[in-house]
Amino acid sequence: MDDSDLDLLRRCADGADRGALDLLFARHYPAVYRTALKLVRDEFLANDVAQATFLAAVRTGRPALSDRSFRAWLLAITVNEVRQQARRRRRRRDESLAEVCLVDPDGSAAEIAGRREFERALDDELRHLPPRLAEPLVLHYYESLPFAEVAAILGLPKSTVQTRITQAVVRLRRAFRRSGRTALLPCLELPSLAAVPVPWIVLLAMNGKQLAIAAVGCLVLGLGWLATGLGRGGDPPPAPAAHERAAVGTVGADAAAPGAQAVDPVRASPPADGRAGEALVFGRVVDAGSGVPVAAASVTLFDYATQELESLTTDALGSYVFASTRGCADRFRLTIDKPGAGRLVVPDVRPAIEPRHDRLHAGLVLHGRVRLASGAALPPGGRILAVRLSFQTPDERDSVAALLHQAVPDGLRIDRETELAAADGAFCLRDLQAGRHALIVVVPGRQPRLCPTGSATDRHAGFAAATAAESPPIEIVLPAAGEVCVDVVEARGALPIRGASVTVGAEVSDAWLPLARAAAEPATPHRFRVPVDLDAHGRVESLEVCVAAPGFATTRRGIGGHADGTAFVVALGQQATVLGTVRDDRGAPIAAMSVLIRVAADARLAGSARTDAAGAFAIGGLSAADGPMALLCLQPGARRPWTTVPLQLVDGEVRRVDLRPGVGGACTGRVAMAGVPQRDAYVVVQGQNSDIDVRCDTDDDGRFAFHGLPPDTYEVFLNLAVAGRSRSATREVAIDTTPVHLEFDFAQRVTGTVRFEGVAPGASLPDGEVVARRLDAANASDRVDLDADGRFELWVTTAGMHEITFDAGIGWVTLDPPRVDLRQGTPPELTLRVLPDPCDATIELHLRDAVDGTGAAGYATCLHRNRRGATSFEDGVLLEEAAGIGLHRFTVRSHAHRPTVVEIEVLPGQKRVVRHVALARAFGVRVSRVRPGEAGHRAGLRAGDQILRYAAQEIRSAAQLVQCLAEATGSVTLVVRRDGLDVALCAAAGPLGIELENLP
Repeated sequence: MDDSDLDLLRRCADGADRGALDLLFARHYPAVYRTALKLVRDEFLANDVAQATFLAAVRTGRPALSDRSFRAWLLAITVNEVRQQARRRRRRRDESLAEVCLVDPDGSAAEIAGRREFERALDDELRHLPPRLAEPLVLHYYESLPFAEVAAILGLPKSTVQTRITQAVVRLRRAFRRSGRTALLPCLELPSLAAVPVPWIVLLAMNGKQLAIAAVGCLVLGLGWLATGLGRGGDPPPAPAAHERAAVGTVGADAAAPGAQAVDPVRASPPADGRAGEALVFGRVVDAGSGVPVAAASVTLFDYATQELESLTTDALGSYVFASTRGCADRFRLTIDKPGAGRLVVPDVRPAIEPRHDRLHAGLVLHGRVRLASGAALPPGGRILAVRLSFQTPDERDSVAALLHQAVPDGLRIDRETELAAADGAFCLRDLQAGRHALIVVVPGRQPRLCPTGSATDRHAGFAAATAAESPPIEIVLPAAGEVCVDVVEARGALPIRGASVTVGAEVSDAWLPLARAAAEPATPHRFRVPVDLDAHGRVESLEVCVAAPGFATTRRGIGGHADGTAFVVALGQQATVLGTVRDDRGAPIAAMSVLIRVAADARLAGSARTDAAGAFAIGGLSAADGPMALLCLQPGARRPWTTVPLQLVDGEVRRVDLRPGVGGACTGRVAMAGVPQRDAYVVVQGQNSDIDVRCDTDDDGRFAFHGLPPDTYEVFLNLAVAGRSRSATREVAIDTTPVHLEFDFAQRVTGTVRFEGVAPGASLPDGEVVARRLDAANASDRVDLDADGRFELWVTTAGMHEITFDAGIGWVTLDPPRVDLRQGTPPELTLRVLPDPCDATIELHLRDAVDGTGAAGYATCLHRNRRGATSFEDGVLLEEAAGIGLHRFTVRSHAHRPTVVEIEVLPGQKRVVRHVALARAFGVRVSRVRPGEAGHRAGLRAGDQILRYAAQEIRSAAQLVQCLAEATGSVTLVVRRDGLDVALCAAAGPLGIELENLP
C-alpha cells in the first residue's frame, strides 16, 4: 500500500483507512504545532490550530500538488487557521510552555550552537513583531522552508518575503540592544541572506522616511571618504577583526536558523570558547543490525522536572541535538521512533559532553490473538496496547525514578497500539523496542485487561519482543464479565455529586494508565456502571478506578473480591494544597528544585511542582483520604531526595511547608562501605508513637535527609545490597528540635559459621540473618544474610562491644551468643550454636503504684530477639505467654505513671518467670500525636507539646487529663509548654483527638 502523504490524505478523506490520519499526524504534527505555537504564543491554542489544520486538510481532499510540496501546503493551512483564530480571539499568552529545537532537514550538520538564553530572548521578542513580519520569519527559520515555499504559503512575491524577514531581524537587533542583550547579537547573523549584498539588505529593511535619511547620510559619508582617500593616498583597508571574520558563515542559503552553526555534533571537537565543559543531549541514531544512520526518525525529549516536551527529527546522518538542554541538570526521557526502523525509549537521560549512540532494532513484534472464555465472538472495536515495562530487572528499580515515571504523559507511555481482528481477535504489534512489555486489551463494554495478570504484583513480568520468526504467539483469554456500581458523593453531607467522572485503568510499572470512561446512569447521574472481570467463583478479580469531580480532590479506589453487582460509595473531599519555600542553610531561596508528594500506602505520585526564583512552590488537588504522605525535595538532576518530610493532610487544608536544612526535627546521615559512599541504599524512618513512615534511597554521595519530623522516638533502618549480599543496619534515635546525624560505615568485619544443634539429620534448616547488636546503644544492630553453606561475612557500622546472634524468627535461639569488642580490631572466626526454641515459657509481671500499692493499668511493648509486640494490662497484672528463650525487654506505660523498662531473661528449660515492679508516678504529660481535624488540631495543639494546665487544673499525668476532659463543659483554656515557652490555647470541651505519653 502506498504511504505517500497525498495517498494517506486521500484515504483519510474517503474514510477507507482509520489509521491514515494517525500516520499523517505522526509525520507532520510537530512541524504544524511548532509553527502555530510560535505565531499564537499559547500552547493550548496552538494545539487547537494544529487540530483544525488537519481537519481542514482532510475536508479539502486531494490537492493538486506534488508530494514534495505537501508540507508547505499544510503549513499554509496552518497560517490561515492562525489568522482566523486571531480574528476570533484577540488574546495572547505571555509565555510559551514549550521550546522548539531546530533541525536541518536538508541533511547538513545538526544544529548545536543555539544557546538557550538566545532562544528565550528570541521567543520574548517574537510576540512584539506584527504578524506580517512574524509569519515569514517563523516559516523560514523555525521550519527551514526556502524563500520560494514561504512565498507560496503566504501568497507573496519572493522578494517581499526576503524584505519582511530582513525587517524582522533588524527589529530584533534593536530590541536586543534596548534590553541589554548585545552579547546575543552575533546569533542573529543571517547566512540565508549571505548572497544578498549588505547594502541591499539594509535598504530592503527601510521604510520611505528611513530611506531618505539614509540617502543624505550616504552623500555626506561619500564626500568624507573622498576627502580622506585623497589625503591617505589610497592605502588598503584594514583586515577585519577576528570576531568579524568568524561571523561570516559559509552555510548555504535557506539551510540554517538564527544562531545556528554548521557543526556535526557527533564528529565535532568541543568549541574553543570556554564552553567545552557544557553538556547537552545529542547523539546519532543507527540501525542495530547494519549500523546505517537512521534519518527522519522522530526524537522526543520529556523533561521530568518541568514536564515539557520537545520534538525533532534526525538529519541525513541520523544526528539530533536538543540545544535547549545545554548546561541543564535535569533528567529526561528520550523516545526515538521511526515506522519500519523500530523504537527506543531511554527512561533516564542526562546532558553529557559525549554524544549518545542510539540503536534501533527493526522487526521486533508481539503477536497472537484475544478470545472470550465463553467462546463467543469478540465485540467490534477492540484494541490492544503494548507498554514497555520501566523496570526490566530488580537492579533497575529506583524509588525516585518510579515517582518520576508516573508523570510521563499517557501517550508517551504506550509503545504501540493496534486493532483486534474482528474475525478471530488476532493482533500483531510491530516496531517494538527491545525488552519486556505488558499488553492491555481494551474491548468496548468490558474492563481493560492487563496481561500478563501477574505484572500487577511482579513488576518484572511481561512479554519479550522478538522477531516474527522467534516470537511465539500469545493467547489472551478474557474471563466472564460482570459489573459493579460506583456512587460518587460528597465527603461532607454525603450529597450526590453531579458532573463526576469514573475512569478505569491499570497500573503498569508503578504508573497508573487511564484506559476507559465509565458511563453514568441518565436517571441518577452520580451513579456509574463499571464493567469488571469475574474469577471462577463469580467475584470481581481486580479493578482500580479513578474518581474525579470539579472542585473536589481526585481519588483512586481499588475493588476486588466482591460479588457481581456490588454497589460502592466513593466520597470525595475538598482539595488540599501544600505550598512553601525551599532555602539553603543561609536562608537564601533555591530555585529549580523538584518537589514531589508521594502517598505512603502505595508509593504513587500525588502531585509535583518546581520551585521558582524565590524558592516557592505550590501543589494542589491533593486528597486527605489518601492517608499519610511524604514530601520529597530533589535538587536539579539528583537521583535521591535532598530532604523528605512526612505529611498528614486534612480535607480542604492549605498546609505550608518551608524546607531548610539544619532545622529541628531532622534526621540526616551517610552510608558507606569501608569509607566509600554507597548509593541506592534503602533508608526507612518509622515513628514508634506516630504514623510517620518515610523512606528514600541514598544519593551518589551516600547521603540521605529527612526533615519536618515531629518529636518522637524513631527507628532508622537501612538496607544495602553489595555483591548480591544484603546488608542492613538499625538504629533507634530520639528526635526533637535538635537535628540528628547518623553515619553508617560498614567498616568492621566479622566472619564465622552457624552450627545447628538438636536438629534431626536431613531436616530443613531455617533461612535467617546473622545479627551484631551493640550492647551500649538502644536497638542498634547490623545484619547480613546467611550463606547457603552456613558461613557468614558480617560488616558492622560501629566499633564497640557487640553480641553476635543468629535470627531466624520464632522457634530458634542462639546458645551463649559470643561477644566481640570491635575496638580491638578484627576478631577471630566465630561459631554460633543455634538450637530450636520451644517458646513455651510464661512471664508474669505484677505492676503496682510505688506509693499506695494499687494495681496499674496501661500497655507495654516487648522486644525479644528483634521481635516486637504490644499488650495491655489491667489491675496491675501483665502476662506474656509463649515466651521464648533469651532476654525480654518490656517498656511499661501506665496512664498515671512514668514509663518504666523491665528486662527479664528466660533460660533454657525455664517455664515460668514472676517479677514484681513498683511504678513511679508521673510528673508531666506530653502530646505524642494530634489527629487531623479533631478538636486538639483545631485548637492548635502540636506533637511534642507538654500540657501544663487544663482549665484551672494542673496536669501531671494522662489519667488526670482524661478525667478533666470528662468533667469539662463549654470551652476551656489549655496551657502548653512549647520550645521552652508557655502558650495558651482555647479548645472545645470534650475529647481532643490526641495521643499522650507520660514524661519519663
